[in-house]
Amino acid sequence: MTAVFVYVVTSVVIFLVDVLLFWAALASGIHYLLANAVIFVALSLAQFAMLRQRLYPRTRWWRGFTVFIGVGSLGLLLQNVFLAVGIEVLRAPPLAAKLVAVVVAFLAVYLLRRRMLGANHG
Repeated sequence: MTAVFVYVVTSVVIFLVDVLLFWAALASGIHYLLANAVIFVALSLAQFAMLRQRLYPRTRWWRGFTVFIGVGSLGLLLQNVFLAVGIEVLRAPPLAAKLVAVVVAFLAVYLLRRRMLGANHG
């Protein structure tokens, strides 16, 4: 399997879990920004654990982790901005805003990680 395929498959799994947990958090009355932040951090760590063996050689483990989480922080910022604008300004339903936020963040984070970590990333 190619690195891109592995990254996309794990991202789809993470995406589905993300949306399901976000929906459950909203149904439980948790504020959307808090729910998004907690879910994002937990799933970023899970995704790194899933991708570590395939994308990051042992000699670059800490560098890969630092870049993965550091760039992921930009993804969290993008998601929260798009969520807030979508929900508060545009009055979009939270799940619709979440879908847009995830797509924008995914593309930005993927491209930055690929650029910073090299071809092994995808």
